[in-house]
Amino acid sequence: MAGLWRSYQLLMSKHPWKVQILTAGSLVGVGDVLSQQVIERRGLANHSFQRTAKMMSIGFFFVGPVLGGWYKVLDRLVTGETKTAALKKMLFDQGPVGG
Repeated sequence: MAGLWRSYQLLMSKHPWKVQILTAGSLVGVGDVLSQQVIERRGLANHSFQRTAKMMSIGFFFVGPVLGGWYKVLDRLVTGETKTAALKKMLFDQGPVGG
């Protein structure tokens, strides 16, 4: 598992924009599959693959780029990699101004 995480981090450092978009689309798609199968209990026969594709598209073309851009803005607003900087970014993101 640690090797997989290191590979992900390496790809993030080399291709942050692409990886952010692919990650967002994939996670939104997995979330929809889980929603349909675990929460809604549709079963594979009644799974809406069209809905999953739509949700993944939202992740790829909206959520990934928008959040990726927002995180770049946060990196410019709050510099550093300390715990304090991370806390400031989180407060900015989740507070009344950002969230």
